[in-house]
Amino acid sequence: MRSMLLIFFVVFASCPAFAEPIEWPVSEGGNGHYYETIICSSDTLSWKHAFLSTQGLSHEGQGGHLATITSATENSWIVNTLLGQSGITNAVIYLGGWNDGFVGEEPFYNNYPIGSWRWITGENWAFEDWAPEEPSTADGILMAEFALSMFHQYDEGRMGWNNLRFEYWDRPETDPQHTRAYIVEFDGYAVTDQPPLDHVVAVENCSWGSLKSLYR
Repeated sequence: MRSMLLIFFVVFASCPAFAEPIEWPVSEGGNGHYYETIICSSDTLSWKHAFLSTQGLSHEGQGGHLATITSATENSWIVNTLLGQSGITNAVIYLGGWNDGFVGEEPFYNNYPIGSWRWITGENWAFEDWAPEEPSTADGILMAEFALSMFHQYDEGRMGWNNLRFEYWDRPETDPQHTRAYIVEFDGYAVTDQPPLDHVVAVENCSWGSLKSLYR
């Protein structure tokens, strides 16, 4: 069996917020939560780094976490209002969802059974908005892509949800240049259902070429 080196790099990405958090008002059919778009200059920002970056954030007395989108109405508001105001394009945006198919498995880059999709807050997973051909699977197998993101005007306008690796890195040989971002939601929910990230092979700030060398 091929072994894989565990490589840990510290990412010091510049990720300025677009503006002050924006409220989705109850008077407009919203939930009263505040949302903030964090746009990153580093194309090596991973889902794991974004998740950890939200710890300790707060606004109006409410803690922040990667956004959980539990309805079509909320999804529409985020796409049209929050992201529309940011002007962000060609973006991969991290959200607070994950799949538990890898739990209990060895932490290597293998294929895994398809598990259940979950929100980090423990909220009910009752709504999905996957982009065409997503989530990425093959013959009933989830290809080690357990983290949730959203395409926004990506690769000539592609929209919808996408699954990717917790430690997703840039692959310049196959991917166009794109923006990395994440959405922080400020509400009364605590993070009660986070993935066991210490189980995940962490590869940060690492080029695709150097990663391929690990398998030779």
